[in-house]
Amino acid sequence: MKTFFLRSSLTCLIIHLSQLQAFSCPVCLGDPDAPMTKGISVGILLMLGILGSVFTGFAGFVFFIARRAGASPDGPVDNS
Repeated sequence: MKTFFLRSSLTCLIIHLSQLQAFSCPVCLGDPDAPMTKGISVGILLMLGILGSVFTGFAGFVFFIARRAGASPDGPVDNS
């Protein structure tokens, strides 16, 4: 078991150190003012906006259910 761990660690280290450059998409490596980069940025912001609106709607629904669960079906209760 110890030799397996040593061999696998050594293999991972050799593979990791043998990479001369990081491989990435042309957008990440390219010009930040290119139209493709701007389009991807707008797409990411759009997806974050959609996600935010879905989370806001879900939180509103939970708040609505919690408020309704606390309400009495016969109206307000007077304990005096």
